Amino acid sequence: MMLVLLMGLWSTTGVAQVDPNLQKYVGEFITDSQGKVTEHDFNGFKVIFESTGWGYGKKNPLGECSWDKNEVHIDPNYWNQASEVSRWTTMYHELGHCICMRDHVEEDWFLKKLHLWGVRTARKETVLLYDGCAKSIMFPEDFGDWCVNVHKEYYVHELFEDCKVRHETH
Repeated sequence: MMLVLLMGLWSTTGVAQVDPNLQKYVGEFITDSQGKVTEHDFNGFKVIFESTGWGYGKKNPLGECSWDKNEVHIDPNYWNQASEVSRWTTMYHELGHCICMRDHVEEDWFLKKLHLWGVRTARKETVLLYDGCAKSIMFPEDFGDWCVNVHKEYYVHELFEDCKVRHETH
């Protein structure tokens, strides 16, 4: 089934443009959604490698959802050094933004500012699980391979439970 989906994404009708190295993640995303997301939801989208400035001494994103262009950009410098688990997490996070209309799940603005300034506080239960792992794949920071390995099934369920697929014409 996934092969059929991926072939459709690369059809000559221009349904979507997905870099060959990112195809498997898009196919798994569609499959894992259990029918909530379909190949049709990628109409007019590009899922491509494009620099986000990652790795140049700034805290730039590993990937990004470009709403105005209907594109998901994955930084190639990040991708080339990332683990398989980090690649999966980044793809699902960015597709969560662009396809499922999910925003970041974050702490309140005051705690976020304190953390940016280097002040450590207890993190709220609203954003972290009992073991310190992020409560959502939509958490804006990399939370590590260990958390994904332990909670992958939970993250997939949580992502698609609140997925509101963009049904506008792309």
